[in-house]
Amino acid sequence: LNQDLLRRIEANDPNFDAVSIESEFIVELSYEQFDRFGHALANNTSINMIWLFVPETQENVDVTGWLCFLELIGGNRSITHFYYESASAAVKSLRVNSAMFLRRFFERNGALEFISLKIIDPDEAEAFASALANRETTLGRIVIHDANSIELLRLIFEKNPAAIPKEVRTRNLGNEGGEALARFLESANNVGIHELDVSNSDIGPRGLQRIARALA
Repeated sequence: LNQDLLRRIEANDPNFDAVSIESEFIVELSYEQFDRFGHALANNTSINMIWLFVPETQENVDVTGWLCFLELIGGNRSITHFYYESASAAVKSLRVNSAMFLRRFFERNGALEFISLKIIDPDEAEAFASALANRETTLGRIVIHDANSIELLRLIFEKNPAAIPKEVRTRNLGNEGGEALARFLESANNVGIHELDVSNSDIGPRGLQRIARALA
């Protein structure tokens, strides 16, 4: 754990407003380091953007420390932009537990305006959807990656239609994801999306036509 970085976070350095937590970094930390880093982030009011990557393997990862760290992050009320990526190679239990331990953050951080989610597992989608559906304030924008994440939108709508973000952007959906998005739009009558961006999603003509008909 870079001690200079940690001191800047603990000191609430106003010139330090974003942090990226990579898989390679996570495998190096002990429980004590996770605890100190988590408390530093929880109490920091200068950082407004976090990139978080779930480790690809549990090997050499202090899982208890990692989950404690995620729970501590949930205490931060200043983060406005959150990027989350779940590795396809990650152990299922690690992916799902990571999502579960982040629920507090998604539910209680009223400052959160934007999230980008790349999730792999339906159980991850369930955990995030429950948290987003319970928020007092609706997210302004969400970016979802690949077909698996369409399930997230469906679950949010099912639990609380008013919690659907006003702006939805998709990336790398492919034909399968395009069809899934079209089915969601067809079934979700009067969904509260004000802006839908499907550029850079690799959706074929058939999927795009179906999406257009659903929106019409």
